[in-house]
Amino acid sequence: MGTKASVGANAVIETAAIVNIQDFLDRWRQMGSRKLTSGTELIGEVPTEDGELWMHAIYPKLPLASLEKLQTQLGQSLPRDLRALYRLTRGISLFQGAFRVYGKRASSFGFGYEDPLAQPDDLLQLNHEIEALGWKPSHAIAFAVNGWDQSVHLFGMTNKPRQIARCDRSTGKVLELHESIWECLMARLYKLDQLFVRS
Repeated sequence: MGTKASVGANAVIETAAIVNIQDFLDRWRQMGSRKLTSGTELIGEVPTEDGELWMHAIYPKLPLASLEKLQTQLGQSLPRDLRALYRLTRGISLFQGAFRVYGKRASSFGFGYEDPLAQPDDLLQLNHEIEALGWKPSHAIAFAVNGWDQSVHLFGMTNKPRQIARCDRSTGKVLELHESIWECLMARLYKLDQLFVRS
């Protein structure tokens, strides 16, 4: 019975987090938004003399077949929360790359595509890079990077399957913990929002 109550509470927290994330993006959409032919949404236009500059890029969701292919290429199953996120978006770039959720790049894009933000950063490449440093456990999955210090967010660094650890990229030292991917996203969104709005 306690387990059912815990699952119910987690579902409420996740729903609230998703709603808060949508509210956050809606506020930035007031500064403008544009949809690319790839399905990527650019949000929060910043006026420049050199052309368009956008604060955020939200990539289209990952089809189930692509999700399964990503797991095959990775050589392991993705955590449930990451699968759920990819069913909403295949990747995210916030505040001009200050925080990036890596995902699966589409293979059908040719040269001269309309925008460098058309595709997310590659999850497979990120995990290969972190594995080469020698500290990542084989079952752990890196999925996001902080642009300011290159620290990495991973599943599988603790004994809690849903917990996210932010780790130093060079050493793997755990710098911060979040109880779920949704809590992690909200924390990054609001921290960066405060930094950018106040600066």
